[in-house]
Amino acid sequence: MLDKKDLEAIEKILDKRLGQSENLVLGEIERTRGILEEQINQVKSNLEEIRQYYRIQKLESDNTALLLQMITELTKRVEELERKSA
Repeated sequence: MLDKKDLEAIEKILDKRLGQSENLVLGEIERTRGILEEQINQVKSNLEEIRQYYRIQKLESDNTALLLQMITELTKRVEELERKSA
């Protein structure tokens, strides 16, 4: 059977190994967190670019709709003038 000294030695070894394992796990968690933060920042950047693109596209779409409306109105006015002058 193990005496008190042996048990204390085993306890010290286990404490040391548990501490090392804990440090390894914490280091890996920290490394993974860093990678994920970098990826999240990239996604945020991409999202902002997409939002800007969407705003620009919406403005262009609105402008195109206004131009088409103006052309339609001008076409009607020209047709009226042609009817009156004919």
